[in-house]
Amino acid sequence: MIRWITGALYGLFFWLAADFLFYSGIYVHYIKANHISVFFNPFFVDHQLWWLWVVGTAVLGAVFMWENRAVKGALLLTVLLLSAVTWVPSWGEAAGYAFFAREGVLYRFGEREVSGVRLFSADGTDYVRVAGKSRLMRYPVANRVR
Repeated sequence: MIRWITGALYGLFFWLAADFLFYSGIYVHYIKANHISVFFNPFFVDHQLWWLWVVGTAVLGAVFMWENRAVKGALLLTVLLLSAVTWVPSWGEAAGYAFFAREGVLYRFGEREVSGVRLFSADGTDYVRVAGKSRLMRYPVANRVR
């Protein structure tokens, strides 16, 4: 029983480390690079796939119960290196764009309609890049048409 609890705790620790590396790379190379004003903690918590935590903790906990130290170390190192791939600037930006951006989003302000690329949405605000504008626009989610 203690072995299972230890495996689960190690799995949780390494999943947290891998998840933190992944999302912090996206935060630095996508959120901050696009000048989106959101803090890391709400970003990290609000955009988690929580069901994946259960699966990742179970898998990494099972790896820790493996007897062969070389295979165990290689697997854990591989997981951490794959999660750190978002620290490569172009890959972090591409991952953030794939996860958060939506193209062709339409907003209506009275009679006027504006179309753009929604880069991120948080706390009732969409951060939108409108064609022809150099700066990032902040639009209320309530004005989003599609």
